[in-house]
Amino acid sequence: GRFPFILHQPDAALNIAVGMTWLDARVKFIQDSLVVELRLLPTQPKIEQELMLTLLYLGRLIDSQTRKENLLPIEYVRENRLSAMLYGMHRKMWFLSGESILQKLPYKLGVRREIKRAICGLRRFDLANLLDQEMLVQAFANGSPSDVLAKELSKRKCNVSAELMKEILKELGMLTEL
Repeated sequence: GRFPFILHQPDAALNIAVGMTWLDARVKFIQDSLVVELRLLPTQPKIEQELMLTLLYLGRLIDSQTRKENLLPIEYVRENRLSAMLYGMHRKMWFLSGESILQKLPYKLGVRREIKRAICGLRRFDLANLLDQEMLVQAFANGSPSDVLAKELSKRKCNVSAELMKEILKELGMLTEL
């Protein structure tokens, strides 16, 4: 209700989606249980990558619940969020070790550990075989969608413009027109 509908303000769609992604995770208390509600919005350019991420989220949640893992304190979640928004995968972030010890690690190292935990969770329900390992390795090597765009933009020997970005996103299959 507080956000404009993107069809009426298409130029604001990206900012709205980014803002709503962080606002769409809720922690609720239902009777004696702590419940995390996540209404996931697409963050990857292709549906196959989005499904892979969703599968990893599920595996990570299963692993966390199985091990009765502590939650990362909210001030560290906020710091990680800001770092991700400003620097993507290029800065250290806070992670919990297997013993719930806070550690500031290079993003890729921490995420690799999180992926291993997600796969352990998926194995508990015999779902690990659904994870496309090749796509996961490729996505990790390519970086975030914004990293892919930045690499392509750096190859061009001209001024960056909205039109150039749109052209590259179409070439990469990351943008389709309605």
